[in-house]
Formats: sequence, C-alpha cells, structure tokens
Amino acid sequence: MDKPRIIVLSGDQDDTFKWESDGWNDTKHADTKRAKSLMKKAHKTIETSKNVPDAIRRLRKAGFTVTRHLAHTRR
Repeated sequence: MDKPRIIVLSGDQDDTFKWESDGWNDTKHADTKRAKSLMKKAHKTIETSKNVPDAIRRLRKAGFTVTRHLAHTRR
C-alpha cells in the first residue's frame, strides 16, 4: 500500500500552516477506519511539532508522504 500523502500549504516565513489529505480523507473515505486512524495520527504529529519544517519531518517519520506548496498570503 502506498504511503498516505499530505499536502502542506505555507509561506517561507510562516509559523503555522494549513494542510490537506490527498485522497485518503475525502468524502468517500472519511468514515473508514483507516482514514480516521490516519487523521488522528496526522493531528497528533502536527500538534507536537515546533514549526513547519519540524512538522514536515515528523509527518514523514510517521509514515506520510509530504508535499509542500508555498501559500501566497496577503499582508
């Protein structure tokens, strides 16, 4: 089975980020045991992270494939 993928959205200087599951938690799969388990793991991993690079490192260590996209924020 492929690793579940997470898309991290953040700017270079951001302290926080938004993220999305890539297919494993869509409407069709959100109520499955696997999706619920992955969501719990992702949230716990992100909550214990110090910053965006640490979150990405921890998510990868937890078994996720992580893709980062720079988010353009207005100030």
